[in-house]
Amino acid sequence: MTNIFRTDKQSTNPKTNKIIVGISGSYLDDGLVEKALEIADDQTEICMLYVIIIPKSKALDIEDEKSFSRAENVLKKLETKFKNKINIYGEIIQSRHAGAAIIEIADINNPSLLLIGANENLNSDFIIGSNASYILKNTTYPTLIYKK
Repeated sequence: MTNIFRTDKQSTNPKTNKIIVGISGSYLDDGLVEKALEIADDQTEICMLYVIIIPKSKALDIEDEKSFSRAENVLKKLETKFKNKINIYGEIIQSRHAGAAIIEIADINNPSLLLIGANENLNSDFIIGSNASYILKNTTYPTLIYKK
């Protein structure tokens, strides 16, 4: 497991006691939630955020039943697995870009931490995926990148 931690001490937004965890239905999801629980205390809210990506060729408010059902199933499985833990819940949003959506939700919630998976492409020379890279470049929130 490799973690890359980024924090911006110049942020003046008051932080809530909340961790936003980026969930994608990947092999990293369980580890991401376990890491959030490891970091959290009894007062921390953990929001598992699943972003459904809508292609530019479709309207952003389109109802993609298949993708929504998949997202619901992923979150329900995680909520069931970790139901006896602290305040943990799932949210689903639609966006054109997962990284931008996570930052937008963070701006609304002022979390104490963003926790996202590296989701590296095995056929690439980069150690983190494009969404993780985007978030690191564009956020002022403390961000932990999780790699299994």
